[in-house]
Amino acid sequence: MSVQEEKAAWDSLPLAPGPTTVSGDEDNPLAPIEYICRKYGPMAGFTTRFGYTVMVSGAAEVREVLFNPARFQRFENLRLLIGNGLLQSEGPYWRAQRRRAQPRFHQKTVDTYRDIMAKSARETMKRWENNGYADGKPFELGREMLNLALPASQEALLGARMEHRVEELNDASFDVMYYMAFLGNPLVATVFNADNTRRARAALKVFNDLIMEVIERQRGSKSGNDLMSILFSAKDSITGEPLNNEQIRDEVATVLLGGHETTSVMLMWTWFCISQNPSVEERLHEEWERVLGGREPSLEDVGKLAYTHAVFQESLRLYPPVWGLARRAQQDDVVGGCRIPKETLLITIIIALHRDPDLWDAPLEFRPERFLPENADRIPKDAYIPFGEGPHTCIGKHFATLEAMVTIPMIGQKYRIRSKDADSAIPHPYVTLRVPKGIPVWVERRSG
Repeated sequence: MSVQEEKAAWDSLPLAPGPTTVSGDEDNPLAPIEYICRKYGPMAGFTTRFGYTVMVSGAAEVREVLFNPARFQRFENLRLLIGNGLLQSEGPYWRAQRRRAQPRFHQKTVDTYRDIMAKSARETMKRWENNGYADGKPFELGREMLNLALPASQEALLGARMEHRVEELNDASFDVMYYMAFLGNPLVATVFNADNTRRARAALKVFNDLIMEVIERQRGSKSGNDLMSILFSAKDSITGEPLNNEQIRDEVATVLLGGHETTSVMLMWTWFCISQNPSVEERLHEEWERVLGGREPSLEDVGKLAYTHAVFQESLRLYPPVWGLARRAQQDDVVGGCRIPKETLLITIIIALHRDPDLWDAPLEFRPERFLPENADRIPKDAYIPFGEGPHTCIGKHFATLEAMVTIPMIGQKYRIRSKDADSAIPHPYVTLRVPKGIPVWVERRSG
């Protein structure tokens, strides 16, 4: 084919259909995103302040984007927060980082963290007793799940805890991630106010200072069994020199972000779904009584909690913590029969894929039975990707799953979590899927 023929073939391909711009909805910013995906199909194009942007929500199209990192590189919206860490780097540098960190996230290694996760659950329940939460005093669910997840990720992956600064780190993380959503997300930027810039920058300084405190505290540690120790002894894949503080900081920030932010969001939405579905809760209690009989789940027990795992998976389907993944086209390309000019921003809308009525029966209903082992072959291909897919699949998926499978039965055997105003729990697409004002809950002691 001649150059002229190639150009003619390219020009004959359509751009993705869609609105010229996207207007926000301050009360429910996911609504216009889901509406556009339904109205314009798996490839919906429009103009934003980032230039030409395409929402990708079809299973085949999402797979093509995520499985081809050379063609579609990760959007740099998180770089201000985590630098050139594992979530943002590309190419040979990323491959070296992944090889370095991977051993700490292999399933056999993650299994050794079970005791640390159980310890965090026990501490959470003790805090509920001490603070009056176990006697019905209301609290915010997302914050408590942050308080549960942060110490576990710190101790398991960094070899250090910072109990005295947990609240400070949680506040800083939330403020910075809110700001990242405003800076880097063209789909929701119109509904956020830029007046919080000063607050976010102050939070970023706190976040960085806390990370440097962990690095300095652990430098010289002889444990050798955590990711931090591996980073201290690692060499730069390009220069051959030991990693400097900035490189270590980037990796630690990535671990904290992935290890406690996304895990806490998973736990938050799982508990919310349980609280809204009494029949699901009762079936969970039946499984826990049959398998555990009131004791903490061992690693062997975890494999027997099929319904608990199904409940966790279904909550991730309805409320994937990372609701979308952004990529930038590195060259003129074609996806789903549509032209993708170089520098196009493509956002794979995972939550739309998970709720696609053409792929899922009654997609907005909470039905854990979808994920029971006997129904495994009914899960639509490439339609369930709560941890992403392709080369950049979340490295911490085993960690997050084990933490859920250990802590949910431990807490659930002693308490029932209750949420009254379900309509106010509207998920907002920050970097993760959070509720701006939180989810107010209370707990009841379980008597049987």
